[in-house]
Amino acid sequence: MSMTAANTSSCIRDPKMAAGLCCGISCLAAGGTIGVIGDAGVQGFGLRASGGKRAWSSEGGDGDGDVGMGGNSEAANADAANKLYVGLLIMLIFSEALALYGLIVALILSQHSYSCE
Repeated sequence: MSMTAANTSSCIRDPKMAAGLCCGISCLAAGGTIGVIGDAGVQGFGLRASGGKRAWSSEGGDGDGDVGMGGNSEAANADAANKLYVGLLIMLIFSEALALYGLIVALILSQHSYSCE
């Protein structure tokens, strides 16, 4: 049976529309959260690499290239970077789950048969 505008009713169209909106909005929300998490991750890694000091906010030109490093060892920096990476990875996994949940709900909505009376 072909679905044309003449033989489709709102009982068939509405669940398909709801499934499309559910999938689209959940993917939009997941994409937004992934972007925010990625931005925070890049800033966190940049601050970690520079020892917590932003290069553009330094005042005066003393010529001290290592100002703000604080004497941190390479092992401590690597450990902190690994902790930051694991935290970001967990947040990204949970934000991707938003899109997956939306897709599952959309599949359930679109496959369920509704009867119009």
